[in-house]
Amino acid sequence: CMSALPPSTYIAVLPVSISSLKILQQLPFLHRDPFDRILIATAVDLRLEFLTHDQNIPKYSVNTIW
Repeated sequence: CMSALPPSTYIAVLPVSISSLKILQQLPFLHRDPFDRILIATAVDLRLEFLTHDQNIPKYSVNTIW
């Protein structure tokens, strides 16, 4: 629940953009989860850091934390 987050926490809901979908098409098929692949493409497109414990995510050229 977002209301349980501390006031200093900033979360933004991001749309899936055409530019992210173009990156998605070019990603190597290293991860089978389609939703993770969309998140990876969005993180690459927007130059965001990706918070995950999934060992497959760092195989892509995305900055990961954890």
